[in-house]
Amino acid sequence: MSIISRISVPFVSAVMLVTLSGCIDESHVGKGGSTSDAGSVMDKIINTPSQAVPGELLVCLSADAAEKACKGEGLDMLKCEGIAVTGFSPVFHVTEHNRKYLRKHQLDRWYKVSFDGIGVDCAAAALAELGTVSKVQYNTMTSCGSDAKAVRSEASVTKGNLPFNDEKLSDQWHYINTGDKTVATEALEGADISVKDVWSRLNVGGDKEIVVAILDGPVKYTHEDLKDNMWTNIFEISNDGIDNDGNGYVDDIHGWNFERDTSKIDWTKRNESGHGTHVAGIVGAVNNNGTGVCGVAGGTGNGDGVRIMSCQIMEGGISSNINSAAHAFVYAADNGAHIAQCSFGYQNAVYKSDYEYFSSYGIEYFAIQYFLDKERFAEMEERLNKKLIESGKLARTRIIDGPLVIFAAGNDGLPYSSYPGALMDCICVTGTGPDGLPAYYTNFGPGCNISAPGGDYYLNTETGKSQILSTFVSEATEAGGSDYAYMGGTSMACPHVSGVAALGLAYAKRLGKTFTREEFIAMLLSSVNDIDSRLNSGYKYLGLDPSTGAELPSRPYSSYQYNMGTGSIDAWKLMMNIEGTPTLCVKVGSERRYSLDRYFGEASEYMTYESVEMDRETMQALGIKRMPKVENGMLVINPGKTGSGKLTIKAIAGGNSVAGSMQGDFSGNGDIVTVPSYDGMGGMYITREISIISRGIASNNGGWL
Repeated sequence: MSIISRISVPFVSAVMLVTLSGCIDESHVGKGGSTSDAGSVMDKIINTPSQAVPGELLVCLSADAAEKACKGEGLDMLKCEGIAVTGFSPVFHVTEHNRKYLRKHQLDRWYKVSFDGIGVDCAAAALAELGTVSKVQYNTMTSCGSDAKAVRSEASVTKGNLPFNDEKLSDQWHYINTGDKTVATEALEGADISVKDVWSRLNVGGDKEIVVAILDGPVKYTHEDLKDNMWTNIFEISNDGIDNDGNGYVDDIHGWNFERDTSKIDWTKRNESGHGTHVAGIVGAVNNNGTGVCGVAGGTGNGDGVRIMSCQIMEGGISSNINSAAHAFVYAADNGAHIAQCSFGYQNAVYKSDYEYFSSYGIEYFAIQYFLDKERFAEMEERLNKKLIESGKLARTRIIDGPLVIFAAGNDGLPYSSYPGALMDCICVTGTGPDGLPAYYTNFGPGCNISAPGGDYYLNTETGKSQILSTFVSEATEAGGSDYAYMGGTSMACPHVSGVAALGLAYAKRLGKTFTREEFIAMLLSSVNDIDSRLNSGYKYLGLDPSTGAELPSRPYSSYQYNMGTGSIDAWKLMMNIEGTPTLCVKVGSERRYSLDRYFGEASEYMTYESVEMDRETMQALGIKRMPKVENGMLVINPGKTGSGKLTIKAIAGGNSVAGSMQGDFSGNGDIVTVPSYDGMGGMYITREISIISRGIASNNGGWL
């Protein structure tokens, strides 16, 4: 297998940006603070022209001006010397249903202004002079959080004891890591998301009610391994040129193209990266269809995968703009998304607080808040369910009281997360390799919440198999015309967490449980495996400087310690947290003893234990040859391989025996009653189910999580 293409990231844009003239002194750019006589106008400009889209700006009108703009008076309000305005349109599609919440989050006042013959900095200065304009924002370019080394996936055949029949599943080490040295010589068994037993033991593969919006490049919705799990707007009629459902978008069947503001989601553009399709496949490629790869929440082969909504904010590359991203959040919110999957961020933008980011990216910040708004979410679900029932369909289940936003941490190797992922309202994901250690590219430190497999190219430069295998677009050139490819980056780590979160929502639905968003996030971020205990010593190879080609100095692993988030995401543990079943993490390869105090109290050592039961499937999953037992209040267990399962322990409270009972006609009137047996005294059985997960390293706290 050979490397087909390598794209160096970060880079500015697939589109050449014009050189900006020096009309603005960036020291005067507004940051939300006080104004001076010289800077009062310039304080309206809330970010810098760095990486700005030429020929357009975003403006927030004053309240009065916004009312007039709704009546078609916008161009008259923007007349100023030296600017030939060629376009003026609201950023967001306003409908009777979202108007209230757009106004609540100050989004109804944002407009995109297009112009000719003048640099964006000079245009911004001129527009800031107008009393009708309250803020001016450059339409900054974003980049995806991908290392973007796409490597074609050759033909492969599923091998081993796997839960699904997808032909390339055995190459997806990020789901089931067997320690295969052809992936990487450092590959560590169990360094994965622990999803195998969720699929096979719990029979949880997703749920078609759960909607994950992919804010990214276009998702190839005709892909053989994605088409059956694509979100479909059932209230819209395709290609009739009418907004049938009144959501403000015409013919939006599988999502929307926000770069062009059209229903045509287009993955055929020159230099298409395939990034959005790759990310979508990690979340929800169709499982058990005998084809291609698996998705974390792709279902079990029974049409039960999560639904993928394509919110295209990139076109023909891996760059976008802030206007498209903000617009996509509102669309995803209005159309029922539970999760916004966001593998993008702002390169070379150093913000050290949420307030700094908010001050520079107000329109995107408020769009994220719009998506997260619980009141809006509840109203949307009520309206959606009413439409479903009226059309003879089942209503959507209420599982969580607010949606989730999940971001990639970034690929600059910086000791802090990029924004928007670092926001306190967003879940931010760092990246690890098949060795379970931080990947060479990953950001780490403040703002980072959790880690997941993102691949590590330098662990196997020959085949690229140490990266993440997922769906791709054959129209792209990066992987030689393949519909499957390996890519790496926090872009690939992020959808693992989105997929696990979607699995969790599906399992909660099955169990009939509902959670607040805060409860669910707490469970998600605590459903992890330890990384930090392995980061005491050694150095991380960081590869080559993308600008010079020189080898970068290695970084001590201790730099990453306690900075990768809470740990590495574990799907099985999340399901157990949702059940309310605490998990005991045991060490593979040696017989060990674990205290049962957490289940049977601090006197567990002195209790009488009646039995330990474990079914054959769990014993096989954990590689256990002898049934576990309890000795002196300690569980004795010896797993032979990584896996997950459950066991049941029966103990006696109140003595060393249970009196028992017998049935009979003791009154002589023919009634059968239950009475105590002839011997024994008191006692009561306590039966507790325990989740067991075996790993190469046991957790702290005696292995309990």
